[in-house]
Amino acid sequence: MQSSNSILNEYYKYFNELLRRLLIPAIFFIVILILIMFFKFNKIEIHKFYMYYPFPSLTNSTSVMILKKIKDFMLPKNMVLISVNAFDPIIGSLYTSSLISAIVTSPLWIYEIYAFIFPALTQKERKAINMFIIPSIILFIFGALFSYFIILPALFRFMYYLDLGLGVLPSLSIRAFISTVLSFVLLVGISFEYPIVIMALTYVGFVDYKTLLKYWRYAIALSFIIALIISPGATGGIIEITIGLTLSGLYFLGVLISKYLLRK
Repeated sequence: MQSSNSILNEYYKYFNELLRRLLIPAIFFIVILILIMFFKFNKIEIHKFYMYYPFPSLTNSTSVMILKKIKDFMLPKNMVLISVNAFDPIIGSLYTSSLISAIVTSPLWIYEIYAFIFPALTQKERKAINMFIIPSIILFIFGALFSYFIILPALFRFMYYLDLGLGVLPSLSIRAFISTVLSFVLLVGISFEYPIVIMALTYVGFVDYKTLLKYWRYAIALSFIIALIISPGATGGIIEITIGLTLSGLYFLGVLISKYLLRK
C-alpha cells in the first residue's frame, strides 16, 4: 500500500511539474491571442524612429487584417465570403488569432516540453531528438507553405469554376473558409513529417533502408491514401495527385537520408 502511494505521489509530482512548465507558454499564448484579436497596432514616429503601440479595435484588429489578406490571396476576385451564422466572423477571427499565437509561442512550447522529458531520456534518445527536431520543424514549415501557396489557391479556384458551371453564385461562408485553410495548412504540414518518421525508425533500428526500398510500392500507395484523406475529393484528382507525388518524393528522400545515417 505504501509503495502504491509513493508511486501516486511521484506521478502527482511529475504532473504538477508538467503543468508548471506549460503554464508559461499558455499565458503567453492567451496574451498574444488577445492582442491579435482585439487590438490593432498603430504606428507613431518619435525623433525619426517608428514605434508601434496596441489600440483597441475589434472591427479592424490585427486578426481581421490578416484574414482579409488571406482572403484576397486565396479566393478568386469574384468569389464572395458570406456570414451564414451571427458569430461566424468572430469565430473566424478567433481561429486566425489562435493560429498566429500558436506560431509565435511554438518555440516556448517546444522548449518547455523538451525540458520536461529531458531527464528521462537516454543519451541516444537525446541525440536523436537533437538531430531530428530542427529538420522536423523545417519540413512542417515547408508543408504549411506548400499548402498555403499551391494547394489552397488551386482548390478555391476549382470551387469557383465549379460554381460558375453549376450556375450558382460563387460564395463561401467565412467559417468554412478559415476552417479549410487552417486544417489544410496543419494536415499538410504534419504529412511532410514523413521523412522524419522514416529516419527515426531507421535510427532506432526498427527497420533498415533496404527494407524500405524493397517495399516502396506500399509506401507510394500509403502516400496516395494520405493524399485522399487530406484532400476534399472535389478537384478531379488534381490535388490528390499533387500531394501523393510530393509525399512519395519525401519518402524516397527519407530513405536516402536513412542510408546516409546508417553508414555514418
